[in-house]
Amino acid sequence: MSTALRIIAHAIAGVVIGFSSVFIAAAACLVAAFVGRTRVVLPGIIEAWTTTENGAAAINIDPSIVGMLVAALVIAVVYTALSSAAVLRQRRRAEDLP
Repeated sequence: MSTALRIIAHAIAGVVIGFSSVFIAAAACLVAAFVGRTRVVLPGIIEAWTTTENGAAAINIDPSIVGMLVAALVIAVVYTALSSAAVLRQRRRAEDLP
């Protein structure tokens, strides 16, 4: 597989991992806020807190879509850079062997 295709594959995997990570973090924030009955904040991503409405527990959220996108894309870029560098390093080691 050529280097360009590997980088594209790593970038796609990075985007999937980035958005999955942000989703899991946001879900964990909601669960922590509901179970702990407290305010939970992931700075720049989501803020969740519980209230009582009509005698029932309710959870309020204040999401930042831009923050979520930025966090997911930062994770994707870091993953792509690190995994591509690891593949290139491994390829160079294989070339150096007799």
